[in-house]
Amino acid sequence: MKKFPSFRKILLQGEDMSVREKELQNKEKQLLKSEIELLNKETELQNKETDLQKREKELQTPESGCQKKETELQKDINKIFHEVDSKILKISFTHIDNTTKAQNSKAIIIDPKDKYCVGDSLIVQVDMFDYLGKKKTFGGDFIMARIYSPDIKASISGRVEDLNNGSYHIYFTLFWEGTVHFSILLIHPSEGVSALWKARNKGYGYTAHTGRFVSQGKDAQTQCAFKLNISQELCEYSNPKEEEYFYCKKPANMSCGSMVQLMSVFVDSHSFFSEKEKQLFDSTNICLEISKNFETISVSQCNNESKKEEMKKCSAGMKYNYPSGYFYQNMWNPLYCSISRYRTMDAINECMKGKIIYMIGDSTMFQWVTYINNHVNSLKLFNLYNENWPMTRLYIDTERNIKIEWRKHAFPFIMLVFHTFKEEFTIPQQIDQIPGNQHTVVVFTLGMHFRLFPLQHYIRRIINIRRAIERLHLRSPETKVVVKAENTSDLLDRLEILNNFHGYLQYSLMMEIFQGLNIAVVDAWDMSIAYASQKTHPPEEVIANEIDLLLTYMC
Repeated sequence: MKKFPSFRKILLQGEDMSVREKELQNKEKQLLKSEIELLNKETELQNKETDLQKREKELQTPESGCQKKETELQKDINKIFHEVDSKILKISFTHIDNTTKAQNSKAIIIDPKDKYCVGDSLIVQVDMFDYLGKKKTFGGDFIMARIYSPDIKASISGRVEDLNNGSYHIYFTLFWEGTVHFSILLIHPSEGVSALWKARNKGYGYTAHTGRFVSQGKDAQTQCAFKLNISQELCEYSNPKEEEYFYCKKPANMSCGSMVQLMSVFVDSHSFFSEKEKQLFDSTNICLEISKNFETISVSQCNNESKKEEMKKCSAGMKYNYPSGYFYQNMWNPLYCSISRYRTMDAINECMKGKIIYMIGDSTMFQWVTYINNHVNSLKLFNLYNENWPMTRLYIDTERNIKIEWRKHAFPFIMLVFHTFKEEFTIPQQIDQIPGNQHTVVVFTLGMHFRLFPLQHYIRRIINIRRAIERLHLRSPETKVVVKAENTSDLLDRLEILNNFHGYLQYSLMMEIFQGLNIAVVDAWDMSIAYASQKTHPPEEVIANEIDLLLTYMC
């Protein structure tokens, strides 16, 4: 500790020296005490900063390296992340000429037939070639495929198998008769996929977040993020149980508890792509039809009058493969169960009667809430805040004893205007607050807002959701849980961050991590591809079919 020099004795003629010396000693003690307090405060701030740095390391973001002591949750996250990482080719992009070109690639039907019947399977082989006409020798391209008959509004997705040698097999099943068209889209070449994966996991910067603090008439705004590399005092908004942490700069003379709102914006100037890599995402190089030596096939009923096996009603816990269904006359038909239609107010009301429905998610879940509210006049909206749409909303029908509660999922949640931070509860936190019973339904979705951040954040949240569902079903096994898979997004919108490849990874991980749970799935990803909506917010025809499946699970 710093040693203070002794004060000089002050001699003043006529003064009592003993009294004077006592006063000086007291002053010296006060100065020493003040200095000690300042040193203690400085040490406390340094300790806080050290704790925050340790906490950031525990998050194990791409910049933070390996943590010294992994939690069990972090071990699970790392294991899943490394499994995904091992499956994605790491390709050094040198020149566009060496990348996959859709127009040079070739699609052929394996073992083509003169006649196709309803129920037949069909395999298309795709061989990839680069811009110089050279056959690709490795896989990793991102393909979306579907067959469709526009005159009868029928369509189904194709299952893509990567043979890891530059060739792919795409599997289709023919479920209707008529003329069938093929769409096989090269969304991104393998070089683009590699660039997307590398960029996503380099760190942060695609968005900027601002917290608003209000206290005793004072109003301040500061920077917020999952990770802040700054030396000044921070506010930590933590959820140790789920190992979720979020930070804001602490405003001067205001408490961390005075944060009331959060806003996010896209930082379009930020990119982790090299100048060369940006060529891969020019609009002329993405989402292109692969050349085919065929255009259509004709499918007949072939006098197959055998009765179809009666399928069980769609319910939780059913296993199914991709694709999970097909559209016919714009109606979704699951392949593994029987769906009911709820296209009238009476039908919807009868299904929801006596139920408490919790709906949690993003704007695509809000589409569901809006659809139900628009089609059921008896539901009354109780808008708690009269603010922006992500705020908590209640829809109530007292006559039929129906309650629908809508809430957003927690950060990351990108809103370009300020919205309340006081309701920042993750999906696991919200599930843990639900007692549950035979009249309770929990419906949720997440995905799009996570695409802008390293994949570990999504994996962590999904694992924690699984654990929360397990806890819910231990205390209330009769509570129904329905998960909506994320939609595909606009194909040309902010390709580096909102890319469908990021969505595909998340969709695949969700389906894998949730395996074995007694839950029901509305496969919006499959529906989006089959319908070719190519929009983050699909049209009402798609929403209506999603609601049909939701209510079938519920009732």
